[in-house]
Amino acid sequence: MTTLFAIVLASLVMAPGDEATPPPDENAKRIEAVKTYLLPDNTADQRQALKQLSEATPTQVADALANWRDHCKVEQEFQTLKINIPTGKRKPPKELIVEVKTPQEFKARTAYPLLIALHGQGGNGKQFLRAVVALLGEQSEGFIIAAPTDYNGMWLGASELESAEPNLLLDRLKRSFPIDTDRIYAMGYSIGGHASFLLATFYKDQIAATVSLAGTCAIQMGAECLDVLLPNIHNTPVLAVYGENDQSKDPTTNKPAGIAIWNRYIEQQAAKLNLPITMIELPGVGHGGVIPPKDQLKAYLTTKRAPLSKQVSHRFRYTSQARDGWLRQIKFLGRRWDSQQLIVSPANGETVAEAMAAMLEQKLGYLGGTIDGQTINIDTRKCSRIEVLLNDDLVDLDQPIKIVVDGTVRFEGLAKRSVKTMLEIAKEDWEFQRLFPVRFQIARKGKAVQR
Repeated sequence: MTTLFAIVLASLVMAPGDEATPPPDENAKRIEAVKTYLLPDNTADQRQALKQLSEATPTQVADALANWRDHCKVEQEFQTLKINIPTGKRKPPKELIVEVKTPQEFKARTAYPLLIALHGQGGNGKQFLRAVVALLGEQSEGFIIAAPTDYNGMWLGASELESAEPNLLLDRLKRSFPIDTDRIYAMGYSIGGHASFLLATFYKDQIAATVSLAGTCAIQMGAECLDVLLPNIHNTPVLAVYGENDQSKDPTTNKPAGIAIWNRYIEQQAAKLNLPITMIELPGVGHGGVIPPKDQLKAYLTTKRAPLSKQVSHRFRYTSQARDGWLRQIKFLGRRWDSQQLIVSPANGETVAEAMAAMLEQKLGYLGGTIDGQTINIDTRKCSRIEVLLNDDLVDLDQPIKIVVDGTVRFEGLAKRSVKTMLEIAKEDWEFQRLFPVRFQIARKGKAVQR
């Protein structure tokens, strides 16, 4: 069945270089109201804009969201953003420096793909930005490229505050430039290659594809942890290019170790799990001089974010990592844990790796969900409160739905579409290509509440 939102969402993606069609006169007021509502200025004016838009249909508001982008003024091809990152109570915020390159012929109402460029150890954003531009050549003119310096939060071992940094970076970039949110990519070298791999693991909800150069999925805590988290990458393509000689010996076991060894293991696991991970091992190459094949790099950087899936399966450590499509955790259950608490005593017949994997599955948060017709089945772990976002591509909102969480029916009946809800979520996420007119919040007990 061709749905209202399938038609609307298909109209929202603008390819680089394509200007949005000037809105007809009858839409001009709605577009101006969207602009007033989204951009911080006068609270009273925003309330009036929301009232005006609430009287329109979802289709009309979706069209206005697609055509309002003319607020970005870019006067220089290269510029520097400074983003304040919280570091804790009574501590000054960290200032994350991000070097940004925009196309030379920048067009404010064009939605551009975003490439996040992540430097290696000892490098910085400015140097790596230049390297990426040289690598892409003319292709770089079709992108907004952002290269942070001394970034954090990409690792399983990061602190809770650090883990919020990738989302803060993405949010600021989306609000500062007209971004095609179906085409956000990450590419990094060495430690930056590790980070780009892990963005596909924890932040796949926002990433279309990643390219890891001379890096690996460095979970930091052993293969058993990798086995638990690797299945997260079930719909985000990853291209990993590395040298066959990028390895050494583990001083404690005298066995081969390093990026090449890890990537060969990941390739085996990805094949077993049918994950979209492509490994390219360059013969005779070590840690330096890793250059991806041009055709494959271009293919990955033209990939669009996977459509919303009716199946969700996502493990995470912190709430900032806890979102996958239409399902999100908004409050963690219980205490956080650190790596020093990961001490296991294997049962009879159980290996240390098996015991560690079982414990990690218990300590990590989990969001799983399946939409079968009009029934939404959700499984959670370590979730005190979750959020379910719906549109007509996921269920028929003209018919009753059922929401079952951890085996208990939490809602049964008709969900009400709301233009206000659609606008609120679009403003919170700065996302105009995935629109949700229905939002439920569900606590550990009680009925689901539509917000």
